[in-house]
Amino acid sequence: MRFLIALIVLSQVFSCKASNMIARDEMIGESYEPGSCYLSLRVESDIDIVDASRMRIQKRKEKQFVLKVIPPKYEEVKVKYSCKELKAKINSKGYLMHETLKAHTKFVIRETDLSKFTILKNPYGYAFCLVEVPSQRMAIYKDQLKGDTLIIVEKRLKSESKIIKTYVKRKPKKLKENEFYFRKGSWMVPKKIIVGPVCGGNFTVKDIQLKLNENGYSVAKTNIMNQETKDALLDFQRKNGLKEGQLDLKTLEKLGVIGSANSEKEKPTAQKQ
Repeated sequence: MRFLIALIVLSQVFSCKASNMIARDEMIGESYEPGSCYLSLRVESDIDIVDASRMRIQKRKEKQFVLKVIPPKYEEVKVKYSCKELKAKINSKGYLMHETLKAHTKFVIRETDLSKFTILKNPYGYAFCLVEVPSQRMAIYKDQLKGDTLIIVEKRLKSESKIIKTYVKRKPKKLKENEFYFRKGSWMVPKKIIVGPVCGGNFTVKDIQLKLNENGYSVAKTNIMNQETKDALLDFQRKNGLKEGQLDLKTLEKLGVIGSANSEKEKPTAQKQ
């Protein structure tokens, strides 16, 4: 997977005080898939680590750094609409739902409880997700459309969410809520991960592992969402044209874990590792 990273090297000092910043990587939101999560861990040993699926993990040397999550920025705009056109959209209940902000995405980071995503003991690193932010709508009632035009205040996305990686000479004394410090060392190149099961499903992880085995994967039936199971799921999703990185309804139906109206017509493609 390719990651779009723009490297900006700071070659000048703009203050008489000693700067703690060395260089900055800007991780652009367009580089990652909306709704997906990625994991990066610091690898203690210089020996290449092979994960449970026998796929070699890519690594790179990193200096100590700080990750900063930049939220989306918005601007308000006044938009003039024809009352006649809006009236044509009024439903039987006497109103319409007008979109005032389009759906978009934002980054979130977690640095704790990473053991569920890897086979490594006491993992040190971070996971980040590009989560989907739903659109915003407002109700417009028929009695509001009395004139020729109606001005609606809407929000437009001014700049997308992103993660800024700043290499530092030393650990900062204070970090803001949206900042995270990490030590230097050998770091995994971010790898897509499975973020968890569908809520409310009447099934267990063992059921998923059983179905993976039926589809040609050699997965231990531990009833634990370990790395071996996650990698098999990612491979199954990739080869069956499913959305990767989420254990969603379509994946569960394709595996045969839960029923589907089209389950007899659409049988999953058997895969071998």
